[in-house]
Amino acid sequence: MKNSRRLTRYIYLALAASFSHAACATELGLTNYPIGVNGILDGVYPEPGKTLLLNYNMYNKADKFKDDEGDSAIPGFENTTIVSSLRIIHTWNYVAGPFTFSSSFSVPWTRSETSMMGRSDTEQGIGNINLEPLHVNYVNSSKTFFASAYSNFFIKNGDYDSTRLANYTQNYDTASPIFAYTWFINGNWSTSGTLGIEFPLERNDETKYKSGDVFFAHPSIEYTPSSNRKLHFGLAGYYIKQLNNDSQPGVRIPGGGETRAVAIGTSVRYDFTRDLMFVLKYDHEVYSRNRAETQPLWLEIAYML
Repeated sequence: MKNSRRLTRYIYLALAASFSHAACATELGLTNYPIGVNGILDGVYPEPGKTLLLNYNMYNKADKFKDDEGDSAIPGFENTTIVSSLRIIHTWNYVAGPFTFSSSFSVPWTRSETSMMGRSDTEQGIGNINLEPLHVNYVNSSKTFFASAYSNFFIKNGDYDSTRLANYTQNYDTASPIFAYTWFINGNWSTSGTLGIEFPLERNDETKYKSGDVFFAHPSIEYTPSSNRKLHFGLAGYYIKQLNNDSQPGVRIPGGGETRAVAIGTSVRYDFTRDLMFVLKYDHEVYSRNRAETQPLWLEIAYML
């Protein structure tokens, strides 16, 4: 009886691993870059010598994992993810014409609870560390257009186990070149956005899964009523398109495992003071392929030190 239970457990774990790795895209349809985080004043950076402290908080509950045809791929799938990430941006006290230069890093804490096929698992901890060594920032003479070009480097960190249903970290390094902008169209309207590509730098050394490169965009438009200059209403969203196939030795991945998604959402921003800002943002995925269909709710806090 004991050997029978052990054999049943091994078979169960093998089935779970096949669903959560081989059958899914971009290793569970995830990227190291936090899709959905941007869309609010993306191109605006601290003035020279100033430091900005950011706190990103995200709650997401997904109850469908979509395959390459948009059908539910994993029986009984459900995932709840909670993230709180601290990011620090410092702009160096050096100016070259319209250009300034910043550096940044962020550290996320993540809690992930995943269920499928009658089994559930919960893990939490400090995830992959994000380093942004150099931002090259631009602002025009009228201070109506702001932009920044830089690269994110996500360094794998934390405890990863391929036999678990839940992991709070991606088990590989990535690099993501980014372009971000903000344009103040007039006194009431502005638009912001972030464009980037995530390049996985290695395979997951436990699963041997190599995720493909992923393009992402976060466009937004924001309205500020004349009657209250501290309050801002936004329309935002994101677009994800994987550029090449995933791969795993000895495994055929349906459709190449290419992740795609489109989300639309809304945001409210309130500027309590010149140095303190709160943002509440919600995104709803209207199209998902090879990933969990997500509906993230964000609370973001920005404080100028």
